[in-house]
Amino acid sequence: MSTVSRAVGSLVDEIAEVLEPLRARNERRARYTLVERGRGYEIYRNDRTGPVLASQGSFGELGQNKLPRQVTSQPVEVRLDAGRVLSKALQLPASSRQYLDAIVGHQVERMTPWAADRVVFDYTVDEAATNAEQVAVRLVATSRDVLDAAVERLAGLGVKPALVGTSEDPLDRPSPVNLLQASKLGRKQALRRNVAIALAAIAVAGAAVSGFTGWRLYSLSAEAAAVQAELDEARGAVEEARSRTVNSEAYAKLLARKQGVVAMVVLVDELSKIIPAGTFLSELQIEDQGLRITGFSDDAPALIATLESAAVLKDVNFAAPTTRDEGTSQDRFEIVATIEPPAPPAS
Repeated sequence: MSTVSRAVGSLVDEIAEVLEPLRARNERRARYTLVERGRGYEIYRNDRTGPVLASQGSFGELGQNKLPRQVTSQPVEVRLDAGRVLSKALQLPASSRQYLDAIVGHQVERMTPWAADRVVFDYTVDEAATNAEQVAVRLVATSRDVLDAAVERLAGLGVKPALVGTSEDPLDRPSPVNLLQASKLGRKQALRRNVAIALAAIAVAGAAVSGFTGWRLYSLSAEAAAVQAELDEARGAVEEARSRTVNSEAYAKLLARKQGVVAMVVLVDELSKIIPAGTFLSELQIEDQGLRITGFSDDAPALIATLESAAVLKDVNFAAPTTRDEGTSQDRFEIVATIEPPAPPAS
């Protein structure tokens, strides 16, 4: 067996060991419990409020016709008389908790009067008596002859045991032990098999998710590279166009004058030259040949003459009375003018 297989097997065993108590605690209890009392029997119905005595009598007089029909139609929890079962308390080192099956199995022959091949046993951990140094284990055992005889007698009456415990355990809770070794072993093997299947499914799902994630990252990287290539191409085209246009602002001015219109760049250039210090524009609107400017100035009335001096403006007037702005201590003005296209240059 390879190292990987041993590691996986060990992981499955550890997980199954952790889940086993949870499975046993959450397992649905049998509807009826049949308890041996010497040569007699008691049958209890396990209701939510607790066990309710449904029938009792002597095994010698017991026949299938005297049993409740439900007892013979479904598995039943069986409790052997405590006098036919051996129960012992063991104190084991806390470090042995993961290996209790093997340790208890090796001590059974020494602690019971039966040969190893003629004994059936089960154990449970007493969590209340367990501490950091020791694990408290309760061992329950009986001879295989006793168990086989009890199971065969019940089978002849149509009763199928779901598990076999001892009558010394409280009836208001499911039996903490099960002397049916085959049943217990089968449940452990089924649990281990389910754990292995779940781990395999998780591994497959993880591999699938990892593969999809890798493919998605590769696709996104390819898309990003393609977009970057397009951006680089567009940027190169812009740089090439810009390099071909020498002094583009002067070119726009010259083109505007040739076409007999005032370009925005020409108008802004003219205004920036004549607008005095202490004056700034907050709004500039152009519609057809009309210009409207709004702003604040230390000397708003003087702006009319200043703007009329521009070669591209005429009919300069206030569109509204000037007002004093308390925040800036300046005059707020609104001026309109007509844009006069320059005369086209001579050929």
